[in-house]
Amino acid sequence: MMKTRRIVAAVAAMVVSFMVAGPAFAADGSWSLTRRHYSVYTPNDTVDPTSTYFTAPAYVDSLDVATSVAAQITRYQGDHVEWGRVCYSQPYGNQPVACTPWYNLVNPVSGLEAIGQFRVVDANQNATGGAYNVIYAKGSFQIQHRFPNGLPGPIYSDPGYDSLVVTYTEG
Repeated sequence: MMKTRRIVAAVAAMVVSFMVAGPAFAADGSWSLTRRHYSVYTPNDTVDPTSTYFTAPAYVDSLDVATSVAAQITRYQGDHVEWGRVCYSQPYGNQPVACTPWYNLVNPVSGLEAIGQFRVVDANQNATGGAYNVIYAKGSFQIQHRFPNGLPGPIYSDPGYDSLVVTYTEG
C-alpha cells in the first residue's frame, strides 16, 4: 500500500512538472500548398507580375514565426524570358510588405529558400529596402512571375504548378 502511494505520488509529480514545463517548449509546425498557374491574358506583361496566392490555413496562429519559406517555382510554357520571386503580406494584410529579389527562371522548375532573402518593398512593389526579418506563418504569400521582354501571345491553361512550404515555430 505504501509503495503504491509513492508510485502514484511520483507519477502525479511528473505529470504536474510536465504540465508546468510544457508551455516552455515551443512546438514546430508547417503548412504547404500547391497552386496551378493562372492564365496570362496580357502578352506585354512587363509591368504587373502574374501572381499565385498562398494563404495560411486557419489552424496557424498569427504569432507563429516562420523559420523557412521554401518555394518551388515552375516556368510558364513557351520560349520567353521569365523572372520569379516570393512576396509576403502580414497576417490579415493584402499588400506585400516584403519580397525576395527577382530571379531569372532558367530551369523548368526552380527552388528558392526565401527566409533571409526578403527585402522591404517600396510603394511600387520594388524590393529595394533593407532586410525584412520577421515573417509570420499566418501571413499570406505570393509567387510572382514577370516577363521582362513580354510574351509572343497569351498563355491559356498552362499546366504548371507553384508550391510553397512554410515551416514555423509556434509563438
